[in-house]
Amino acid sequence: VQNNSKFKSAFLKGPAILDLATADQLPGSETSRLIFRSLSSQKPSDQAINAVFADYDYQRILNIQLKQGRWFSSEFKTDMQEAFVINESCIKFLGLTNPIGAELECGLGKGKIVGVVKDYNYSSLHNSIEPIVFMLPRFNYGKVVGSKILLKFNKDQTQQAIATVEKGWKELFPTHPVNYTFLDQSFD
Repeated sequence: VQNNSKFKSAFLKGPAILDLATADQLPGSETSRLIFRSLSSQKPSDQAINAVFADYDYQRILNIQLKQGRWFSSEFKTDMQEAFVINESCIKFLGLTNPIGAELECGLGKGKIVGVVKDYNYSSLHNSIEPIVFMLPRFNYGKVVGSKILLKFNKDQTQQAIATVEKGWKELFPTHPVNYTFLDQSFD
């Protein structure tokens, strides 16, 4: 999260690339699962739930609709260590009636649910929508929030966007080749 400014200065040059976010996984790819326990449920029990480490801009860049509460914000310093956002399916899965402010615990610590997003297909379009928990990184060792960079670009300027990414990538990682995919072509 702290280092997104480096990516923004490298990639948001010119009109081709419109926005940027980072996460540990891309929509359409398999998600990791973490063990969560709802401390606000009638019967708390350990549950394996899909989890994504995402930054402050992830919800905006993917146009994920908020149903209740809010997405993560740098204005709330506790969000980095203590905030969770869940989807509608997760409310049902955990048996919550009032999700905002409900406490969750996982191996990375305790926190509260600050937002609920509308269910959307974050996996394959052929699978049913499963519960998911979003969180900011609980650790980053001075690196970015995730290994994936999501870029929103002007569709009419695809070649310019690719050139900007390749140039910016070489500035940041001169010894590593750039590897990119287009979400609309890789999501089934």
